[in-house]
Amino acid sequence: MSHITNSERLLTASGAICLFVGIAWGFVDAATHFRFSFLSKHEDLSVLTLLTGILLSSISIFLLLRGKTRGVKIKVSGLLFAIGAFSYYVSGTSGWVHGPGASLIPVALTAWILGIILIVIAVFSQGQREHDRTSK
Repeated sequence: MSHITNSERLLTASGAICLFVGIAWGFVDAATHFRFSFLSKHEDLSVLTLLTGILLSSISIFLLLRGKTRGVKIKVSGLLFAIGAFSYYVSGTSGWVHGPGASLIPVALTAWILGIILIVIAVFSQGQREHDRTSK
């Protein structure tokens, strides 16, 4: 069982906070009918925050799953596919796809890509373990 270090906790928390801020930015701006000029004028900052959150979260997923079993990796992959499907569904409802929900589309695509990568890693890492057991 691998130990979670403080730097991994910080990375995971930073990624989650950046994702939340990046997604919530557009929804808050639209919900307040664009009353806060800072939010509207600095949308590029929300995109940068969202992309930073995606990057940090992706790295933390790989760090937290190193050394885990094949089953755990496949379960996390399934969870990522579900998160991607939910994000994609929410982004397309109520006309949000061209509004604040647009920030959910990169989240959905990244979740699906990470899910595929995790399945590939799980399959090949299990095969490597079997090879190591038979070669001893």
